Amino acid sequence: TPNLKVYAGGNSVDVTSETPLNYSVETTVSGNGSLEIGLEVQSGNGSKWIGIDNVKLEYLGYDLTAANEALNDLITLAQEKIGANQAAPVTLTNLSTAIEAAQNVEQTKEAIEAASANLTNYMALADATIEACDEYRNYIALSESMLGHSTADDKLTFQNAINTAKTNFSTAADADAVRAISAGLVAAQQAYCLVASPEEGY
Repeated sequence: TPNLKVYAGGNSVDVTSETPLNYSVETTVSGNGSLEIGLEVQSGNGSKWIGIDNVKLEYLGYDLTAANEALNDLITLAQEKIGANQAAPVTLTNLSTAIEAAQNVEQTKEAIEAASANLTNYMALADATIEACDEYRNYIALSESMLGHSTADDKLTFQNAINTAKTNFSTAADADAVRAISAGLVAAQQAYCLVASPEEGY
């Protein structure tokens, strides 16, 4: 039958007869353990009746090649997150360690699956800090602008607060820690506003 395929996951074979036949498709089960099997009906089949039944799923073994390809995709994604440098530094350091471990993973099912889970976990932890880190960087930029475009008898206290925030940020491991640093900066900004005078235009 033209333009009709039996598919399993991302692989398929052509249906070659209008009489019921057995077809075999070798494929790889996705990382989440699911597999979709069915008929892919393309154009040109008109009003013909078609169906599929007696589906049998047989385990042929663990595909190290496919598993490594999936792991390499995760490594690439993790490297992109490190390159973007949006997350908290500690989470990116942990992610970098997970990448190195994945690149040197033992070629066993258990080791590859553990490396994949590790990368996925550390990417999620990094992603969870991005919003808080964006807020922190905005507060740092505002604080430095305030300090540079104002006059005050005591600028040192505010400068120290900014320096402390930067030091603490380098060791912040989650979004809550980053938000706590930002809260400290806001308090320092408010205190500085009470004793400082902005330059004209600011």
